[in-house]
Amino acid sequence: MTTLIHEQREATTRTMTRTEAPEWLLSFWKEIDDKTFGEGFDCLAEDATCNLGVADWHGREQIRENLRAFIDTGFTALHEVVEYWDGGSLKVFRGTVTMTPDDKSKPVVKPVMTHFFYYGRGRPDQGQTLVRRCWPHPVLRQPMPTQQHVREHELGDLLRYWRHQRGKSQLDLSLDTGISQRHLSFVESGRSAPSRDLLSIVSEKLDIPLRERNVLLLASGYAPTYEESSWEVPEMAAVTKAIDRLLLQQEPHPALVLDRYWNVIRTNEAAPRFFGSFVDLEARPRPRNLLDLMFDPAGMRHSSKIGR
Repeated sequence: MTTLIHEQREATTRTMTRTEAPEWLLSFWKEIDDKTFGEGFDCLAEDATCNLGVADWHGREQIRENLRAFIDTGFTALHEVVEYWDGGSLKVFRGTVTMTPDDKSKPVVKPVMTHFFYYGRGRPDQGQTLVRRCWPHPVLRQPMPTQQHVREHELGDLLRYWRHQRGKSQLDLSLDTGISQRHLSFVESGRSAPSRDLLSIVSEKLDIPLRERNVLLLASGYAPTYEESSWEVPEMAAVTKAIDRLLLQQEPHPALVLDRYWNVIRTNEAAPRFFGSFVDLEARPRPRNLLDLMFDPAGMRHSSKIGR
């Protein structure tokens, strides 16, 4: 059976259709599971971007090689598709990955994953290649003990995580939202299924980031509401123009734009001149991370020791 979910966001309507996972997705996972990293990666555009929550990789080959290096760190992965939603330019995949350590004394774990694949806009090859985004949700970055436990308590764990992050009890959240403490408790324990409106109210009061609100919606069986756009799409032109103007106004002082992982997104002309006088920027992988640049023994930290 095909399920249709209609998303209304301002003047834009998106229809998400739950379907069987397509062959290109299964082939992509198989390349990773078999550690072959071959033609299955052709579903990605040559200039694809992959955001894993803890890394931001640019280009199909960098994604391929970084995933190869990650998988080769002492375990074998086996991906399983739980559900796949097709929304035209946006594809949403949810599933689990069984991670079996090479060291047999370590336990096998099955964390949950949520992946967003979307078509780059304005591309001449649109409809053939994909740009990939992936966000592991905050609770499950430390794997849960069993797949069954994850499926039963995933939403509750997410809600508790964000409630604790904001320093609020269930009673505090009840007073903030006007939702009874009993109902909030039932939702967190899995005894009640939340409505979309409830999730929206709770997310707003807990000031949950938009991309993590998508994770809450998916964990509750709803289609995601918020779409993340690349810096390069036409819709972001006004934003990037304003940011570039701010950066230019900081000259001749170095200025940078960072994402939430301290990756350098944009700079003015003074920034690479400044950092380049201490370290070889061309030798450092992209995207350059400011924390790595400052505290890496081979980075600015090394230069400060030389100065002393």
